[in-house]
Amino acid sequence: MGKAVLVTGGGGSIGSGLCRQIARLNPANLVVLEHSEHNLYQIELELQKYSPGIPLVGVLGDVCDTVIVERTFQDYKPSVVFHAAAYKHVPMLENQVRAAVENNVFGTRIVASAAVKNVSGRNENSDADSRRNRNPFISRAPKMEV
Repeated sequence: MGKAVLVTGGGGSIGSGLCRQIARLNPANLVVLEHSEHNLYQIELELQKYSPGIPLVGVLGDVCDTVIVERTFQDYKPSVVFHAAAYKHVPMLENQVRAAVENNVFGTRIVASAAVKNVSGRNENSDADSRRNRNPFISRAPKMEV
């Protein structure tokens, strides 16, 4: 691979799985942005043990913190970004709307804006379902401006 890669939510269930797979591809640098100190510590230990040659940077921070996100992009200059920092348990989030919107919408907007500003190259939509069988609910959802 040879590129610097950023994974937001890299200590969570999906993000840590991405980190494990990315580490096998020999990135130039793997930057893990995670808001949970414990999860960041655990994924760093695991990656250092099983992928000791991979340059690894752990960043303790929240995707809703514009300063942390911008600084991470400026300091580590990722070429590839995987944004996995999101709340995913929908039934629970139905009663936690403010937290869900703040993290999943505003956090995504902050990361996307930083990526647009700082990452050169081509952008691809990797969601195969959006190209094929579009979910009518999702396609009617308002578009988020970056």
